[in-house]
Amino acid sequence: MVSAMKSIILAILIFGAFASKNTESKYTDLQHALQDGDEKTAHNLLNHFVEKEKEKLIEYLMEEDHCGDNFQTFLHEASKNGKEKIVKLILNTFTDEKKEKLIEFLMKKNQEEKTALDIALQNGDEEIVNLLWNKLEKEQKIQYLMKEDKYKDTVLHNASYQGHTKIVKLLLSVFTSEEENDKKIKYVMKKNDRKETALHLALYSQKRNVEIITLLMNALSKEDGNNTEIIEYLIKQNGQKESPLQIALSKKDRKCFVHLLLNPIKFNGQDKYKLIQYLMQGNKYGNTALQEASKAGNENIVKSLLNSFGKNQNEKFMEYLMAKNLSGRTALQLVPDNKIKLSKLLLHELINVQNQIIFRKLQFISHTDAQKNVTFLVCFS
Repeated sequence: MVSAMKSIILAILIFGAFASKNTESKYTDLQHALQDGDEKTAHNLLNHFVEKEKEKLIEYLMEEDHCGDNFQTFLHEASKNGKEKIVKLILNTFTDEKKEKLIEFLMKKNQEEKTALDIALQNGDEEIVNLLWNKLEKEQKIQYLMKEDKYKDTVLHNASYQGHTKIVKLLLSVFTSEEENDKKIKYVMKKNDRKETALHLALYSQKRNVEIITLLMNALSKEDGNNTEIIEYLIKQNGQKESPLQIALSKKDRKCFVHLLLNPIKFNGQDKYKLIQYLMQGNKYGNTALQEASKAGNENIVKSLLNSFGKNQNEKFMEYLMAKNLSGRTALQLVPDNKIKLSKLLLHELINVQNQIIFRKLQFISHTDAQKNVTFLVCFS
């Protein structure tokens, strides 16, 4: 009897040891599959965990010491290496009942203080960003949008600079209701510690993505046609005293960007006044947009800028044409020698506006004299 009991106990111990070793082996195999991006093996192994093992499996996936010295999770590593299917497998391990655990998992930071979503955004991996982003609740998405790095850049700043159109669109799509429109406008107009908005960075980017610039501009538009926010956005100068228009002018594909920034906007009333203020701004060299365009010899842009002034703004227009930079040179004086047609255009505008100013003054003098004569006749009679 005692001998039989010993045999049973020994069998249980052997089975337990085997089961323990088998489980340990399963975790080891899973680690290798996840790190190697072996989707098929990882899928099979994850499916072999029975329900009572799921809790331990989730804790295992959330641990940060499986991936070398960076103290990052499997999700960090899969996001870093662009393993979309592995990311999907890991996320699907968390059932709806484990939603809070999943959010905690998504918010985990590695040694560089980055989440898996931070890494995917940095890499511009649109598929992985989508997978991770869609697991967040709306409130968490908005919190994430507002988060700033040490340079006060938001994820919108970074995505705009890197030229990731779909990511910019995804970020802005969080603001859906009319009540959230003001929050969206405030977010798009946010500056980093270099006083740069997302639009500044989109224009500085080597990619200079037209779609991103359009998305940012459209995010500020209102149904009532009020363009105040758009104008404020365009007027903003960064730490280098450059507005978005001035940055656009400094790039090779000037025509596309200047027309993109100016043409969609219908200015009138006080908005027109703000536009004039905007055009009169000088950069760090004291050059207005007109001086930059003239210096570059770009006739089409010069015409666009000149057409921005209304018929009743002759004095401001003359001031704009005669504005001098820090070297004391006007737009006409900055035109390259080989751009004779552009020189003639500016000279013609100068003469034309000067004649209009003189004509208006003569009209005023004539009108004043007529009033005096009427007064004299009335008194005499």
